[in-house]
Amino acid sequence: MGSKPDRIGGGYILLARQLLKSGIMEKPPLYLKLWVWMLLQASHTEHGSLKRGQFFTSLDRMRNAMAHKVGFRIIKPTIKEIRGFMDFITISSMAVTMKGIRGTIVTILNYDYFQKFSNYEGHNEGHREGQTKNKEGNNKEGNKGPPCENFLSVISELQSRYQDKGIIDEVFQAISSTRKSNRIADSIKLSILQSWERYPVNQVLAGVRKYLDQKYHHQGKKENYLLGIIRNSNGQEYKSATPGPVFESSGSALLDKVRRGEIRPVIGGQA
Repeated sequence: MGSKPDRIGGGYILLARQLLKSGIMEKPPLYLKLWVWMLLQASHTEHGSLKRGQFFTSLDRMRNAMAHKVGFRIIKPTIKEIRGFMDFITISSMAVTMKGIRGTIVTILNYDYFQKFSNYEGHNEGHREGQTKNKEGNNKEGNKGPPCENFLSVISELQSRYQDKGIIDEVFQAISSTRKSNRIADSIKLSILQSWERYPVNQVLAGVRKYLDQKYHHQGKKENYLLGIIRNSNGQEYKSATPGPVFESSGSALLDKVRRGEIRPVIGGQA
């Protein structure tokens, strides 16, 4: 009999078969390759300032990691392709990113849930009594499970970019109206704010203002459509559309518009 092979070094990750039914399978092959690379990069234990499921990277590092050879040529994806992937994983609530001084910290959402043997059906075949059924509530995105605990603190930090908090609250209400439930989860808010982070503040606010003014939410157009508007905005529209001081939200969309000078108040029955 041959000797038992040595243990495999470098550790391992778990891949759920649900990935085959996820939205990432409908994307270019680069997306799946990047996602597996991210799972392999994520720390499996707390390491320095990084928590379990986090790792530090940059766009250039991701491009280099995805390089492949065609004959003697080395082909790398473009920055635009990498950003397209980042938009996908944030909108899909698969991961969030936080900009640092030298790069980006990526947090794989629900890393613990998907990297735990006991959460997989049939993980202990042959010992029926110890089997644990897979938890309900997983959907086709393939990486959604129980909610991440730090949503509110991260949301608050990302919202602090924008002095005009009223318009951010207003656009979240507008996006909520595109759902049958008339609400969006904190995880979706986090994904939306994260997808905006790579654009200048004025560019984001210009896109948001256009989305609201054109009432695209009344047409059922969601946050992906808004992100497209932001990409194509140069930021000048917001500067010209919102002159003067920034106002805190009063809780009334109509009153906020009056205070910003967008509409004239009615006094004595005349406008």
